[in-house]
Amino acid sequence: AQLVACNSFRHPALTAKAATTLDHVSGGRLELGLGAGWFREEYDALGIEYPAPRVRIAQLREAIRIIKQLWTERTTEFEGEHYRIRGAYAEPKPLQKPRPPIMLGGSGPALLKLAGEEADILNMIPPTGGRLGKLVLEDAMQFDVAEYRHRSELLRGHARAAGRDPDEIVLSQFVFVTLGADRASAEAMLRGMAQMMGLDDVARARQSPSVLVGDAAACRDELRRRIEDLGVSYFFCRFTDATIMERFAADVIAKL
Repeated sequence: AQLVACNSFRHPALTAKAATTLDHVSGGRLELGLGAGWFREEYDALGIEYPAPRVRIAQLREAIRIIKQLWTERTTEFEGEHYRIRGAYAEPKPLQKPRPPIMLGGSGPALLKLAGEEADILNMIPPTGGRLGKLVLEDAMQFDVAEYRHRSELLRGHARAAGRDPDEIVLSQFVFVTLGADRASAEAMLRGMAQMMGLDDVARARQSPSVLVGDAAACRDELRRRIEDLGVSYFFCRFTDATIMERFAADVIAKL
């Protein structure tokens, strides 16, 4: 499953309609995740033009505004550089009022500015090499807790500049969980994961905001620290298998 949908792959009006259907099917539980797009291989495979980063951000900005209008207004008029909407109706409206929350994924300077202006939720992932169109592991591994905190402050500054309360924006994290019966087994799992990802520096992987490693007590302590120190209140967890997921639910989440 994807955390955020690539805006480039469909017109925002179609995204708005499909998302509305999901909101109804789910009983009003939809959170719409959107991203500017970054992985060039996907664009090439689909025969879609791969715009410059600034263009993708501009397209995403317009798309968000169109989606919000289609969700909340009787008719939508929009004249942008990349999209034009003329007298469009979008019925029925979503179940959630005034609209479903919109989550953005990313951490680049332009994306942080856009999130400060428009997002309800930000999933701040490590840099993905959006300028190059491919994952640069070295860049991603430099994204440590200090960098996360720095970029969170940038986000808050952009929100204030847009006239918003920064606390309105929910911070979320996507984390790879390596939960062991004890610290040693968790470290062994982390080494295996790092090797699978082509990482030589296990110590840096351990300190990444995208990794949660340890036994149950250590994972609980680390989650509390991220909630209290980093302001994160929403975690998307990835597990290597269902057994670890069940143990995490019983031994970590249930005892927080």
